[in-house]
Amino acid sequence: MKQTSDNARLTALWHDLSSEDRQWLRQKLLRHNAAGVWSDDGCLDAAEMRAAETWFHDRAAAALSGREKTSRLRLWLVFMLLRHAGLRWVEVEQLRREDVNLVSQCIRITGAHARDVPLSPMVAAQLGTVLDDPSGMGASLLPVEYDASHIRRNLQRCGQECGLPRGLLTARGLRRSRGLELRRQGLPDLVVDAFLGRPRHGGDIIRHDPRNVARLLRDSIQRGGLTRSSARNVTHGRIEALTPRGILVCVSLSCPGELRLDAVITDASRRRLGLEPGGLVCAGVKAPWVELAPAGLPLPPAVGLGASVGVPQNIFHAQVVDLRGDDDVVEAVVRLPHGGEWCAVRYRAEDPFCSDLREGDAVQVRVSASAVILSSLDPVA
Repeated sequence: MKQTSDNARLTALWHDLSSEDRQWLRQKLLRHNAAGVWSDDGCLDAAEMRAAETWFHDRAAAALSGREKTSRLRLWLVFMLLRHAGLRWVEVEQLRREDVNLVSQCIRITGAHARDVPLSPMVAAQLGTVLDDPSGMGASLLPVEYDASHIRRNLQRCGQECGLPRGLLTARGLRRSRGLELRRQGLPDLVVDAFLGRPRHGGDIIRHDPRNVARLLRDSIQRGGLTRSSARNVTHGRIEALTPRGILVCVSLSCPGELRLDAVITDASRRRLGLEPGGLVCAGVKAPWVELAPAGLPLPPAVGLGASVGVPQNIFHAQVVDLRGDDDVVEAVVRLPHGGEWCAVRYRAEDPFCSDLREGDAVQVRVSASAVILSSLDPVA
């Protein structure tokens, strides 16, 4: 009876809201329900940035006069540079046509944060279609010759018409969102900072050669990256120790947020990847290999994946932040102490505890070291 009363009150409240308030509430609920490797409500997700990109593209395509076409193409170009290259507004202002090398698929940035910003082949092709337009229109698009307020007004209009959260579609917001997007793809912070031209002030998890960082960045963006896989849970870390176990090797990792993670691989894999203490690796774990158990209770004995011969078990305390499921499977997203989120997929028949999970529950997470997949992040010269 109480649930029916609550539903009636919520329905009445919904009908009392204006269309703008409904749109805002719908967007906030969708964003809070979305689970990613890193959750950050201060950034736009890929779908939101794609909607904004489509808006600028469609406006340019709908232009009637040549002057209007040039103006709208320039706005589209500015958006593409902010969204895909993560440039600062001042860097966009200073950009010249000769700084955009579509053959090598990179943008040369000069000044205080000088660097080469790689572009994906698809983005480079899109920019080339406009900048190298046979009609010569593209030659007039750079330099931009707009002030920041004009760009800000157009971004605000785009955000309103696309129903995006207020205040997120800005030059700074696009730059921040691009950085988060790259981190979600498994790139270390030092590589993301190199892409964005951020100065490093210590705290690197590994001493690095800037040339190797540049190669890794270029490979990741232009050739699809070294670490793409179906694993739902991805982090990176520095190798602290390599401990032989017969033909196997236990790799101990120090990961962001003081997270410690062990992985067991064959010695042949260690040699093939060239893993050494101090090296940088990407660690991935498939969601079905993430076990969950109630917090505060003894963990049941580990089964399989080498548990019978003493393969290390990674155990963390976490909190459930999102749940989905059907008659057979439960998909749970849990937040670890270091702030990252991992996904577990459990079968109800094999793991009855997961059928009673609720958002907000404290749980224990266990991952066998044999379930951790490693990929080298050190570029090959």
